[in-house]
Amino acid sequence: MNLKDIQKQFNLDQVWIMTIQASFQRAKVYKGHTNKDQRKRELRKQIEDLAHQYDKVVSDEQHIQNILSLRCHDDIGLNINFGVAQKLLKLG
Repeated sequence: MNLKDIQKQFNLDQVWIMTIQASFQRAKVYKGHTNKDQRKRELRKQIEDLAHQYDKVVSDEQHIQNILSLRCHDDIGLNINFGVAQKLLKLG
C-alpha cells in the first residue's frame, strides 16, 4: 500500500467515525451488551455496498428501501430507527 492509499483510507476512516458519531449521538442504538466495534464494521460494510448505487440517480422508492435495509439489524444487536438510518446513509 502506497502513501496515497494510506492517506485515502485514513480519510475514509475519519469520515466514518464522524458519521457514526453524528448518527448515533443520542439514539441509543445498541441493545444490551453487544460488541460495538463488530457492529460498526458490519454496518459500515453494508453502507459502503449501498453507496455504489448512488453513483447514478436512485429512485425515491429505492432510496427508501435502502434506508429500511439499514434498519433491519436486530440480528446483530442494533436498534436503528428510520431517522438514524437515513442520516447514516446520507453521511456515509
